[in-house]
Amino acid sequence: MDLPNFASIDLAELNNFVQKATPDEIESAISKMNTDQIKETVLQLDKGSDPKWKERTRAAILGLNTRPQLEAAANKLSVDQVIELLNKTLQVEDKHHWKLSPLLVGISFDVFAKLLSTASEEELLLIQHEGVTEPVQHQLTKMSHELNIQFEEIEKEIDTFYEEIERIDMEQINREDVLEMFHKIGLYSEFFERQFQKANKALAIAWNTNRPDLIEAFNKIKDSCHKYNVYGIGLPGKEETPSSGLYSRLEDKLFSVFGDPEDTADRDSLRDDEPAIEGLVKFSVWYLRDYWEMGLLPSIKSQKDLDLDLSKHSESERTRFREDLFAQAQENLEKIGLSTVSDLKKVFIFSKKTLQEYIQEQLLKT
Repeated sequence: MDLPNFASIDLAELNNFVQKATPDEIESAISKMNTDQIKETVLQLDKGSDPKWKERTRAAILGLNTRPQLEAAANKLSVDQVIELLNKTLQVEDKHHWKLSPLLVGISFDVFAKLLSTASEEELLLIQHEGVTEPVQHQLTKMSHELNIQFEEIEKEIDTFYEEIERIDMEQINREDVLEMFHKIGLYSEFFERQFQKANKALAIAWNTNRPDLIEAFNKIKDSCHKYNVYGIGLPGKEETPSSGLYSRLEDKLFSVFGDPEDTADRDSLRDDEPAIEGLVKFSVWYLRDYWEMGLLPSIKSQKDLDLDLSKHSESERTRFREDLFAQAQENLEKIGLSTVSDLKKVFIFSKKTLQEYIQEQLLKT
């Protein structure tokens, strides 16, 4: 293919050329383009739309031989393209290794941040090798600033979340809302773990920069993320281990209805091993009518059937009948996994509304 005149070519003609060009043709042509055309060409070599994006991306970089041109090309490189170049074109022993420095100048901060998150050990070693250069140090400086900004933003969000916990309307909130809140805490934990890993990788590169300020900055970020995750966010409870941090704060709010079993002065508090039916009393579920309304007496079709006809049955018969219904209600509780107060807590039942929601969910399964 004859190369077009890049001094007069328009955007449509350029795109048409790039789409049809072989890797060799791209390598020969790209150095003749201006910086805007170089950016457009690299943008065309997209992983999602170009099946030969690897070969053609490498060809484009091989064809460029000035720092301004390489910086322009880097501005449109994706993370995948940068990783491909690290593996196939910019190795330390390769004659084109010098191009890595201007590429690191030109890539966006977002691409550099994603690169640290996804790069393999071997790929990171290449960037570490460049740690003595200003382009890497500049990117690391921006990363330390960005991680600190993100940390401050998530701190504010978590402070707001604490306030939301205190404002929970225990009678109105449903189980789905509660599950979403616990899921949100899990996302906070994942955030701090990701930030910790980013800072850890950045620190590995920073050790090669001879920049004590960068080393100190990433060490501080790592330490802050670790402490916040352990002491602020905490962990959900397990069989033998109580929940901690934000998990504990939310559970304390939700399950305050059962009282504090550790408080010897609170005679109304319930231990986790006490019967679930005692927990229902805390939701003002006292009477057979309440159990029936909750769906725990499915054999009873009408409220009037909760008692025997006084004109046809003795008081002792009526008492035994009611006792049998109470026993049925407790048995039906156990059938859906609610034997103890601990079972109520495990499935986030802390009000009449959440109890009814759970019972309805279980009925749908039968």
